[in-house]
Order: sequence, then structure tokens, then C-alpha cells
Amino acid sequence: MPGIALSQFENNLSLDPNTLIFLVTLPLVITIISFAKYIMGVKSFGIYVPVILTFMFYQFSRIDGGVSVWQGLKYGLFITLIVFISSYISYKIVQPLTLHYYSKLAIVTTNVTISLLVVLFILDLMDRGGILRVDIFSLILLASISERFTNLLASKQTTTALMLSLQTILLGMICFLVISSQSVQTAFLNYPWIILLSFPVNYLIGRFTGLRLSEIYRFRELLKKDSES
Repeated sequence: MPGIALSQFENNLSLDPNTLIFLVTLPLVITIISFAKYIMGVKSFGIYVPVILTFMFYQFSRIDGGVSVWQGLKYGLFITLIVFISSYISYKIVQPLTLHYYSKLAIVTTNVTISLLVVLFILDLMDRGGILRVDIFSLILLASISERFTNLLASKQTTTALMLSLQTILLGMICFLVISSQSVQTAFLNYPWIILLSFPVNYLIGRFTGLRLSEIYRFRELLKKDSES
């Protein structure tokens, strides 16, 4: 299908090329998240958090002249774990206190911010410059994840919250691996009309009413007995 290749204008645009890549692949990321939830049965912190994690991994992967998947995963997972661990410890400290929810949330977010500052300071002293390539806005977005995690800890059991966190991180990693592929980036830059395919694909996903893959695995014994009878 003919169309305008964004790659032809990439050098003439004032927009950062990496930002352009993430924007054109954002519908793909959201479609993957939708597929994972409704077809595979993966549970996560909605759409917002996996998208932020995907963006964070991609930001950390940026190097001069390209993208390093290993660097993105290494630094992205490290900072993400710092956020989740500091959120968990902070919430457990303020949980028994008789305070309004937003006051507890403010304390947790403050502790997460301090933890990030301390880690970045130590890494700077160690001359680990790769992790410092990410901009402050991205770190603020990452710190905001603590709000969702704290809310989950307040309403769910710790085991459930941790399982949802692991699935969310895994989903973010998968989306990052997809959009960091040179083939995927080239396809979306040369044929931006591919974005339109997300409409029929998500329509089909939205119409799906069958068992999810996780449910098929979970009830496999019952399904096996039902098929035998």
C-alpha cells in the first residue's frame, strides 16, 4: 500500500527520532497489552503502567547511534525494582499509621523519590553514565507507578500484588523487545499506515468471548474430562 514514509522526513524533523519511533509504535504496544489481557489472560496494572515501563526500557536502551537491548533491560529492570521495593517497604511502614490515603501515598512517593536520587547519586559516583541518559520526565513517570502499586497493596493481598507486579514488568519487557527490533522500527517508519491495522485487530480482540490461554491451562483437567465424557 503506498504512503508517506516517515523515514524520509526523519532528518528534517525537530522531533527526536527515538520519540518518533515510540510514538508510531505506541498503538502496537497497546495492542500487545490488549492481546495479552483478553487472549492470553495476563493480568497487569491496566494499560498505563506497562506503557510507561516500555517507554522506560526504551529510554534506558538509547546509546549513541542506536539502541542497546541489553542496556535497556539491565538499567530498566534495576530502576523498576528500586521503585517497587522502596514502594513496598514504605507502604508497610506507613500502613499501621492512622492517616488519610493521600497522605500515606505522598509519604510513599517521597521515599521512592529519595531512593531514586540516592541510587542515581551513587551510580554517578561509580561513573555509570549509561543509566543517566534518561530524562527527568521519564523518572517522574516511573516514580508515579508507586501510586498504582500502593493502591494495589492497600486493596489486595501482598502475594497478589507481587504477582501482578511481575506480570506487568514482564509485559513491559516484551513490548520493549518488540519495539526495539530494527525490523519493526523500519516497518513503521517506512509504512506508517500500519498503525491503522490496530483498529480491526483490536475490534477482533474486543469481540473475543472464548476462554483465555491462562484459563485453558488452569482448567485443563476439567476440559479434558469434559471432552472424554
